[in-house]
Amino acid sequence: MGGISMNIKTPKTELNYLRIIFCLIIITTHILTEYTLNYQPDDKQIKVIYWIRMAIIFGTPGFIMLSQLLVTMNYKAALPKNYLSSRFSFIVVPYLIIGLFYSLSESQANGHTYWHEFMFAVVSGNWHGYFVIVIVQFFLLNLIVYKYFPGLLGSKLAVVAAFAVNTAYLFAHNTIEPFRQFMAAYYPLSPDTFILGWISYYFIGSYIGLNYERFLTFVKEHTTVVIIMAIASYMLFIVIKQHDYWDVSSFNYATILFTACMFLLMLRVSTTMTSFMPKTAAQISAYSFFIYLFHPLILDAVYNYTSRFQEHTILFISTSIIIVLGCCIGVGTLLRDFPIFKYVIGKQPYKL
Repeated sequence: MGGISMNIKTPKTELNYLRIIFCLIIITTHILTEYTLNYQPDDKQIKVIYWIRMAIIFGTPGFIMLSQLLVTMNYKAALPKNYLSSRFSFIVVPYLIIGLFYSLSESQANGHTYWHEFMFAVVSGNWHGYFVIVIVQFFLLNLIVYKYFPGLLGSKLAVVAAFAVNTAYLFAHNTIEPFRQFMAAYYPLSPDTFILGWISYYFIGSYIGLNYERFLTFVKEHTTVVIIMAIASYMLFIVIKQHDYWDVSSFNYATILFTACMFLLMLRVSTTMTSFMPKTAAQISAYSFFIYLFHPLILDAVYNYTSRFQEHTILFISTSIIIVLGCCIGVGTLLRDFPIFKYVIGKQPYKL
């Protein structure tokens, strides 16, 4: 992300493209969500859309993993002194500022008070920017782990244990109503932000970051294996999950393994793209955090135009993505002329 996925010490071009892939996947996911809510597809169509949306559901957890990968890849032994303050300035502050604007627009649309909308959506994480609350928890966890338990970051056992805990927590959250009620009663934020629902991505990202070159070599030399792993994990998701075709979420016990496998596959894909449209790629990568937070605010307006193409799926999706990217980068470019707006768009665009 522009403010999260910072190439601090060791620029890796393929990781910029990986960031772009996740960004485009998330925009596509939200476009399909908009289509589902507005077009009212029949039962057959909703099933097809469900399987497609679940096949690309790894966008947000992939982004979260990438942010942690970059931390351990760039900081092998210790975190810098300004680790938390810089991330607060260029991640939390943009989150709050865009959240203020989002709360204003939503309060005007639904009649709720501005304060209610801000507390419910932005503070509690009941909006599209909830992933920032997850990543902030990762930042705080890094302070603890780097200082007291640094060996955990490179531990295979920690990865396996985190996977088990994450799966158990999400299984309980997805299937046991009393557990959901218990969490709702005692956890003050959106349940989608609770750290145990994402903890495997923290340790997987950490482990890949510490062993990045080994993983890069693996995905290049064993591409077929990685593809088979991705397909097999998706088939496993199909088999073990009871499917509600209207419920599409990455906060899902059955997609953790699939997400990890798709992360490796997308890393492999990104290595083949390192010279593709470099100027455009640099812009999308730099503005990706801003795109993440800003694009849902304009997606409804974009959909009102592009929906006329919805009978032509490829044209509909591609046109929507191009307009969304153009609007986000255009607004970001205008704001970039004023240094103060680094607290809105992040500091990566200022490095272009």
